[in-house]
Amino acid sequence: MNEPPFGSGPDPDATQPIPVTPIPVPPPGRTYVRQPDAPPPVATQPVHRFGNVPLYLVARFVAFLIDIFAIAFAIAAFGFNAFELGFVTLAGRDEGGFGLLAAVSFGAAIAIALVCEALFGITLGKAIFGLRVRRGDGKHAGILRIIARYVLRPIDVLLIGPLLALVTPRHQRLGDFVGGTVVSQSRVAPLVSILGIALLAGIGYLEFAFGGGLESALGVTAEAASYGPDLISKSAALVGIAVPRPAKINLPFPVALPSASPHPIAVSSAQPVVDASDAPTDAPAVDATDSPTDPPTDAPASDETTAPDAEQTSSTT
Repeated sequence: MNEPPFGSGPDPDATQPIPVTPIPVPPPGRTYVRQPDAPPPVATQPVHRFGNVPLYLVARFVAFLIDIFAIAFAIAAFGFNAFELGFVTLAGRDEGGFGLLAAVSFGAAIAIALVCEALFGITLGKAIFGLRVRRGDGKHAGILRIIARYVLRPIDVLLIGPLLALVTPRHQRLGDFVGGTVVSQSRVAPLVSILGIALLAGIGYLEFAFGGGLESALGVTAEAASYGPDLISKSAALVGIAVPRPAKINLPFPVALPSASPHPIAVSSAQPVVDASDAPTDAPAVDATDSPTDPPTDAPASDETTAPDAEQTSSTT
């Protein structure tokens, strides 16, 4: 009856001593320094390989020539052959027709190179030399960065591109700085070079088999030598640059430019065509009363008229 209520009695553990962990005391002359937390892992930066810098810059320049000028020439040769066969009729064989063919060919070559770099990071020229285009962190460049490279390419080619590519650490030109891209050697450069050379050989085979071959290539070269200087001068004048018109180039091989008509008419050499205006004026006039069907008066008599005389002579004898 006199027991305390449940839970109100003294704590049995209250009389037990509380364990105390002793704090280590450093010996005299030595102090403990708290080590900082480990830093977060840093992402490894990609290694861009350039090899021999002069050879690398020459390879980039030659790759640019292949991607733009060589591909444009191949397209122009196909177009020249299509004009000759009558498959395409855009313009006659004159300066305007060649200008249209050149504009279409260069535009197609630039579009092909841009799409290939945006999708695969590589073009035909870069593949031949084992080069690739990537972002600075090694990832895929994408279409917007590649467009920035190509928009600024004229400034790089004409002004400061080669100098920047020579002196900057990652050999970037102005378009690479704006787009955040780097052109470096591929990790599988030998294999890529073999594929690029095989693709170039395939394009050459298609040109000679279906694009007119050497005749079409010489025709494009002849038109470029005849109309190219004037077109370059006129194009530079449109942007305010005065370029003197150079003399036309005399080709070491004879090439006859085709006629202006897209569908020339073949004329047989056995029957030459004579213009009416070139007819001789001293030819004797022909009287209208003289029928060309009348036989000449001094023609010998036919066998039917001489037959009765022969019978009469035989009867008298």
